[in-house]
Amino acid sequence: MSHVFRYGSVEDYEFAANDFPVTPAHNSLKFGITLSYFFIKGLGFELDTRFFLPSRVILEDPSDQDTVAIDTSSHFSISLNYIYRFLNGKIQPYLVAGGGIDKLLGKDQTAVTAYGFEIQFDRPEKTVDITVNAGGGIQFSLNSRMGIKLDIRYTVIFGEKSLTSLNPTLGVFIGF
Repeated sequence: MSHVFRYGSVEDYEFAANDFPVTPAHNSLKFGITLSYFFIKGLGFELDTRFFLPSRVILEDPSDQDTVAIDTSSHFSISLNYIYRFLNGKIQPYLVAGGGIDKLLGKDQTAVTAYGFEIQFDRPEKTVDITVNAGGGIQFSLNSRMGIKLDIRYTVIFGEKSLTSLNPTLGVFIGF
């Protein structure tokens, strides 16, 4: 899951150009694959890829409280991170931090507002942005090569409207 915090501002309202300036907080599902390599005991690199699915949001026009329902854009991120594991036993807590890029995959959308107006939402011209993340987690080893991983990261995507999110993840890991 990914919890995206509210972004945009009512002060960004511009009649007929930016009628819906605030995107409310919302959740979307995600999935991904992470490859880790430890070059010394407890310290390594991680290549993390994630695909975020769209979610439905309700936008509001601050001038007249008209609303419209649209889907957020799906997007793909890839980051290179440092990872530090505190312990090397069956339970392995860790910290992680790094950065990468985020690619917006959304398309133009046309929607009809609650008041019956047709609105066009264009995909931004710039679709690739810089992203940073930091967080931590814990790995529970089931045997010498497999286990369960619980992770939470705070992520910032620096775009025209920068957005922040909190990304808890539960998954399986396999050692090679």
